[in-house]
Amino acid sequence: MAEGIPHAELVVLPGTGHMVMLECPEELNTMLHDLSVEVTKGRPT
Repeated sequence: MAEGIPHAELVVLPGTGHMVMLECPEELNTMLHDLSVEVTKGRPT
């Protein structure tokens, strides 16, 4: 799916299921923070 969406990035966290926010909260928070920083800077080239 990510291949069909411009600027999309597929991230896989090994060992997680459908409750990634409970299984890997630190990693998820880091990814969401990085995403928000990227979005506020503008779209990636």
